[in-house]
Amino acid sequence: MSKDPAPPTPGPDGKPAALAATGTLNHNPAAVVDPSFRSGGFFDPRDLLQLRYEMVRRHRVDAVPVAVTAQLFGVSLPTVYQAHAAFEAAGLGGLLPKRRGPKHGHKLTPEILAYIEQRRH
Repeated sequence: MSKDPAPPTPGPDGKPAALAATGTLNHNPAAVVDPSFRSGGFFDPRDLLQLRYEMVRRHRVDAVPVAVTAQLFGVSLPTVYQAHAAFEAAGLGGLLPKRRGPKHGHKLTPEILAYIEQRRH
């Protein structure tokens, strides 16, 4: 597959900052070679959520093989399979990036919390 030239760079819009703030900024939009995302219209290769949804839809609805889908969207095969599983499990919300690292205060054991509470009194 030949790579199309990048779509025109949009003016100083706030979309990249908004996407970065929500964790949905695709850090490698140049890897996306899908024609819909290269036309510079509605589809934005910087929007990770839109990219993942369209990737799942392209395979499930348009019956594009997984390997071709991965190539078009600039991701690995495991990424396509993980997106399918996440969408099956949680719908659109499953395609949102997950927070990395510990999800709660894992170093605050009950003993430490009791000690802190005792010191506060």
